[in-house]
Amino acid sequence: MKLFATIYIAVIAFAAFSNAQVQNATANLPDFQFLLTQKSEPERDNICKTNMGFCETNCGGPNKAPMNFCNVTTMGWGCGCSDKIPDLSAFQWPINREHCIGSGEACKLACQDPKVPNEKKPDCNLACIDTYTSKCGTAAQPPAYYNVSDPAIVPTYAPPKNSVTDSANNNSTSTNGTNGSQSTNNSASESKKQSSASSINHLGNAAVALVIVASGMSLF
Repeated sequence: MKLFATIYIAVIAFAAFSNAQVQNATANLPDFQFLLTQKSEPERDNICKTNMGFCETNCGGPNKAPMNFCNVTTMGWGCGCSDKIPDLSAFQWPINREHCIGSGEACKLACQDPKVPNEKKPDCNLACIDTYTSKCGTAAQPPAYYNVSDPAIVPTYAPPKNSVTDSANNNSTSTNGTNGSQSTNNSASESKKQSSASSINHLGNAAVALVIVASGMSLF
C-alpha cells in the first residue's frame, strides 16, 4: 500500500505540474489573428486544389465526389461523397493543416511586436510552437472553421453553435439535402481555451492510466 500511495502522489504531482505548464504556455501567447484569406491568391489557389484533390481521392474518384469545392476568396470548402461520408480526420485535410501552420507563423511574428517585452519574447515563441507549430498535422492540431455547405457561404471562421461533433477528431457530419451527398463539417480554431482544455484532457487521461498501472503494481 505504501508503494501505491507513493506512486499515486507522484502521478498527481506530475499531472498538476503538466497542467501548470500548459496554462503558462497559453498565458504567454501573444494577441494575433490569422486566417488563410490573408495569404496571396496563388497560395490560396494551391491550397484549394490540394484540398479538393484529397476529397476526390477519399471519395474514390471524381465521379463519386458530387460536392467538392473550395472558394479561393473565402477559403470556404466542402466535400461530399455519393456513397460514403468522407472519413479523413480534421487534421488530415490540407486546409486545416495550412491554417495551423499559418497560425504558428503569425503567432511567432506577433511575438516580435514591440509591445511584447524583450525578456518575454523567448517564452512567447515557445508558446507559439507548443500551441500550434508542434501540433500541425497531428491529432492534437487545433481545430479550424472553413467548412461550409455551399461555395457562396462565407465561413464563420469560428466554432459553429449547433453541430453534432465527433470529439475524437473534431469532425461533425451532416447530409447535404441538395445533392444527396454525405459531407463533413470540420471544426478548427486557435482558441486559447480550446487548446488548453484539450491538453488538460489528455493529461487527465494519462494520469488515470498511470494510477491504474500503479494500482496493479501495488498488488505484487
